[in-house]
Amino acid sequence: MELVHAAVAVPLILCGEAEFPIVDAEKILPRNTCPLIKSSFGFKISRLCPYFQSADLLVGETICGGKKKIYELQGERVPTYVLHLHHKMDDAISRNLWFEAVKKFKGLVEELTGRRITDDKLRKAIDLANRKREALARVYNTRKADPVPSKGTHIRHAHDHSQLEAPHDTIEKSGAVVVTEESCTGTRYFTNLVNASGASTTDDLIKSMAEKYLNINRACFTPNNERPADVVRLAKE
Repeated sequence: MELVHAAVAVPLILCGEAEFPIVDAEKILPRNTCPLIKSSFGFKISRLCPYFQSADLLVGETICGGKKKIYELQGERVPTYVLHLHHKMDDAISRNLWFEAVKKFKGLVEELTGRRITDDKLRKAIDLANRKREALARVYNTRKADPVPSKGTHIRHAHDHSQLEAPHDTIEKSGAVVVTEESCTGTRYFTNLVNASGASTTDDLIKSMAEKYLNINRACFTPNNERPADVVRLAKE
């Protein structure tokens, strides 16, 4: 996100929250594929998502086997760059490969937009993204109150159009209240900020971003003791 903003481009989240495109996707994909993947792919092949139709570049990540394969199929239809996220957080070689992938992405964005990402622009973009995360954290923290001041569906809608909206709606219409989401588009998104305070070079800035994104406790990492610890912490809060 920071690199895209620094190049004065617009990052968009692709469509992938509805059931109706899945029928089209299953003409190509196995039926036991993740429904989020099938929905997103269905939006593309049925030409229903305007973001797919207008995007200059689709950016993916290797957080699961299904997504790895879907980006190969998407790459046949739209320019695609996959950030290879290695599954060993604490391995020095893996961390360096991840840094190189983010650094390569910077060059790709510059080439695509025709704009150089200067250190000053990148620092401002990092600050903007951090302030967004801090604002979302403040909103999420209001949900610790009893009674909860806002529904989970309202919070999700303010953040993004996530796959979680449909189950949120079902749960809250039944009289329950959703008070948090331990997911990549929920608490994991804003738990850590990009710490660029000690960065003095372009590589330092990129490393600070790479570290932030690597320190999100996704399910693909192994070992991953941090994720269950996060769930317990959130439950207590």
